Amino acid sequence: MDSPQKSFTGITRKRTTSPKVKIADTAARLLITIGGIGTIVAVLLVCFELLTVALPLASSPSLDTPSEVDPIARAGQPWRVALDENQLLGWTLEHNGTLHVFRADTGQTIDTLKLLGDEQPTAISVSPDGDYSVAFGMADGTIRFGRLGFKSEFLAAEAVAAAVKDQQGDQLVPFRGGLLQRLDHEHFRLVTPDIQLEPAIKAAAPSPIVLIDHLVQGSSPKFCTFSADGKTRLLSTTVRQNLMTGKNTYVVSTGELPAPPGSGDAPKFIKLAGRGDAVYLAWDDGRSVQYDTRNLAKPEVVAELDLTPQNNAKLTALHFVLGRGTLLVGDSTGRLSAWFRAIDPVESHATGAVAKLVEARVLRSQGAPITTLANSARNRVVAAGALDGSIEVYFVTSGQRLLNVSAGSKSEPVSALALAPKADGMFAITPSGARRWIVDLKHFDVSFSTLFLPVWYEGYSSPKNIWQSTAGSDDVEPKFGFMPLVFGTLKATFYSMIIGVPLALLAAVFSNAYLSSGVRARVKPTIELMASLPSVVLGFIAAMVIAPWIEDRVTAVLCSLVTVPWALLMGAHLWQMLPRKVALHYARWRLLLMLLVAVPVGLEGALLIAPTVESWLFADDLNRWLDGQIGTGQGAWMFLLAPAYAFAAFYFSRDVNNYLRMRTADWRHERLAVLDLGKFIAGAALVMAAAWTTSLMLTEMGFDPRGTFVGTYDQRNSLVVGFVMGFAIIPIIFTIADDALTAVPESLRSASLGAGATQWQTVVHVVVPTAMSGLFSAVMIGLGRAVGETMIVLMGSGNTPTLSWNVFQGFRTLSANIAVELPEAVPGSTHFRLLYLQALILFAITFLLNSVAETIRQRFRKRAYEL
Repeated sequence: MDSPQKSFTGITRKRTTSPKVKIADTAARLLITIGGIGTIVAVLLVCFELLTVALPLASSPSLDTPSEVDPIARAGQPWRVALDENQLLGWTLEHNGTLHVFRADTGQTIDTLKLLGDEQPTAISVSPDGDYSVAFGMADGTIRFGRLGFKSEFLAAEAVAAAVKDQQGDQLVPFRGGLLQRLDHEHFRLVTPDIQLEPAIKAAAPSPIVLIDHLVQGSSPKFCTFSADGKTRLLSTTVRQNLMTGKNTYVVSTGELPAPPGSGDAPKFIKLAGRGDAVYLAWDDGRSVQYDTRNLAKPEVVAELDLTPQNNAKLTALHFVLGRGTLLVGDSTGRLSAWFRAIDPVESHATGAVAKLVEARVLRSQGAPITTLANSARNRVVAAGALDGSIEVYFVTSGQRLLNVSAGSKSEPVSALALAPKADGMFAITPSGARRWIVDLKHFDVSFSTLFLPVWYEGYSSPKNIWQSTAGSDDVEPKFGFMPLVFGTLKATFYSMIIGVPLALLAAVFSNAYLSSGVRARVKPTIELMASLPSVVLGFIAAMVIAPWIEDRVTAVLCSLVTVPWALLMGAHLWQMLPRKVALHYARWRLLLMLLVAVPVGLEGALLIAPTVESWLFADDLNRWLDGQIGTGQGAWMFLLAPAYAFAAFYFSRDVNNYLRMRTADWRHERLAVLDLGKFIAGAALVMAAAWTTSLMLTEMGFDPRGTFVGTYDQRNSLVVGFVMGFAIIPIIFTIADDALTAVPESLRSASLGAGATQWQTVVHVVVPTAMSGLFSAVMIGLGRAVGETMIVLMGSGNTPTLSWNVFQGFRTLSANIAVELPEAVPGSTHFRLLYLQALILFAITFLLNSVAETIRQRFRKRAYEL
């Protein structure tokens, strides 16, 4: 409503608003409203997109209703069963060497083969590595090696016209000894058995082979056998191919393992581990012997183990997971555990320490006895069949049970079990029939424990948090630990804030309180101009210029953290000693003189004392000292304790100042300046003496900080990132802090100065508390900038996901990890969705920090209004 307004003539007039102004106000209000709502909607849409992609990680594995495939049960007594990757064909292998090829959907037998003719093997080994290789131990001590795989090829319509003449839909048609599947109108897939058997390999065993295991490296298999004569032999072969005939000839090198300790009864299982560098013998009662076979000419016993620690438990199943590193152990009590080799942490520094088999996790503690085990050929998913017909599927890395089903309604034992190569199907055989499931494991390798808790990975001495999303082969365990990335984000933020925040805030306070308006008008735009530098440029400078430069002058850089502040403070005390007239005359040049004199003096002093400090504290070689090869931890304690004692000295100096102020009330300015200088020098000496004494005491007590905050030096490290990212956040913190300080009413400053307070007292007790909400906002905005920074940490930190506070080591942040790995992640894969989850976590961290910051800022603002 328009209100009357009295003009200078005394005549009351009605204030009116022109239509143009009303239209402009309405349009501005509408645009601001749309912009605000649009911003909120955009943020919510980003959050929704992240949630949409990441939520499927929480879905549970599932499987369809099992299909009965009974005809296969009448084929014989299967010992092993396998499926091709398309789940069209399968085979069962019997102890007598008979192979039955069947349709996976119906169980109908397509072909029956006697692989060894009229001979029967005395031992059989089928590889768990997905290469479909098989080895037969024979009664004459020879070995037959081959491949029982599947071959898939694609055919055009004209090549199969006669076979598919009456085919409808995607019905499978027998063709050329396999199955033909229609893919579309013009293309077909033909899956056939691929069976290859090599000529007999003569082993140095004059008696029947009782147990056998094998592995294939390239084209050369290795075999381990236990013969009827009680000898355990390891055979390493080299394949030579005749270029004219294509025939393979095997050159065999044989080593005999020492007789196992204890009784002379025959073992129940023999397993060849890793790349053939270890052999395990296991007996029915759970007793096991581990051999080190790295030296074929001199194998030796490493350890004796009990794989079934329960009383009276019998060993019923022993099977490798993909990669032959982790050994699954099933027993008669239903217990299923995973074992792998690891070096004892106590022995890890010993020369020639050998990794010994340890029980890493228990997948199943009790139940019906385990009868058979099967593993996936592409990941660390395993299936365990039991005597009561139950089947459980586990992810070995986390120990999580994924599925629990029954192979039939008659509670019959599972005699043979197979997981499809892609782990998308499962096949089980019982005495009365067989069942097949289509399985969807979803994102089985992700759980809260694998993401955020330490996991005991294969080959490691203890549980650890590790991020390793890619590897050179499928047999490497996926390591999806988020903690190194979250830790790296916090570490980058900590080191950048500890460098950037004090400089930015002190610069803002000094600029606002002590610089003239003319100088401020030049300084503030110059600092704001720093924000225009692209972060990729700063990252490039950090990686290619600053990191190599610091690497050659590490001790000098560390010394400069002491000498430069000391030079600035010394310069300030010397300035106080100037005559009042001279000091006031040149006051406007004080900052410039300090920068041009004190800072270079501090830097030059650091370069001069660096060799002495390195000799005195770091045993003449900083890099070897950081690695812990030489010297003691006293030097590290000195650098860690000196700042703490300096802050303590500054805090307690207030009491000293109050005492001296009372005693020196009538002293002249010159005497007070000399006293101040003497107090500063004495305080610095006391700080160094206290730091030296304490560091000596801690060293004598056996405490060494190396390996914690300091340690092995990497060229691209936290110190480099702290300097450069601190430089990047200074402009934004300085600008907002300066604006907050400028917004403090001039009346408050004038009242404080009028009451007799000094400029410094006014700043500390009046200006800063009043502007605290703005200063806190500046710090939190800088924190948000540091948390989300990508290119600087990507290029300057070495990008290694480690959990170490070592200032001389690198790290990897969430944002850098997303930037590096997202372009190569397969859309929809677990890796892809985990990167979205990391983005969601980064979003949540920023949201939480901003929420907490706003709450604290409102409290500061409320207190400021009360002043």
